[in-house]
Amino acid sequence: MAMVKELLSWIRMTGLRITDACLFIQALSNFLNYSVEGKMIMINLLKDG
Repeated sequence: MAMVKELLSWIRMTGLRITDACLFIQALSNFLNYSVEGKMIMINLLKDG
């Protein structure tokens, strides 16, 4: 979860627009979907939610 916080602060620092941030997060989630570790993270997040 520390990585997510770093990511958010980086987005704020670089001053990305909301749409850019959304596209970036979408790309990131696509990447996570294709990696096994990412799949496990997504499954755990879905279970919690």
